[in-house]
Amino acid sequence: MRKFWFLFCFLSACAHQPTDHLSLNPTSEPIQAQSALPQNKARSIFYQTNDVAVPLSSLAFLQEEGARLKQNPKEALKIVGYTDDEGSSAYNLAIAQRRIDEVVQVLKKAGARAQQLQTYAVGKEKSFCLNDLNCKRQMRRVDVEILKY
Repeated sequence: MRKFWFLFCFLSACAHQPTDHLSLNPTSEPIQAQSALPQNKARSIFYQTNDVAVPLSSLAFLQEEGARLKQNPKEALKIVGYTDDEGSSAYNLAIAQRRIDEVVQVLKKAGARAQQLQTYAVGKEKSFCLNDLNCKRQMRRVDVEILKY
């Protein structure tokens, strides 16, 4: 009985320790996964669940980017497709790639050359939303970043 009383007291004392990790380490960096959210929403194309077609609201942006690349052959774009965490890993990689392919097709029609376009599909492994619907909406996107050589 004495052992149990000691264990109970020990566990009770541990339970009263501060739980706010920020107060214990005020210089801690933010969680790295936050970088998966769009850094520049003006250069992101957002999608509804399971949609792959470029939204009409993004066509003008992509056409301007394609025309700009045609005029500036030393510039390139990095096109990264993200997904939320719904569905299997294979499905999410496939839908991210299909979205990227649609974006590339619009850019090429506007004058971009294939060698100016770097593409990357990111699956659900980079998603971290855990039932946050607004976060999931932000994860279903294609980011278009300017690269210069």
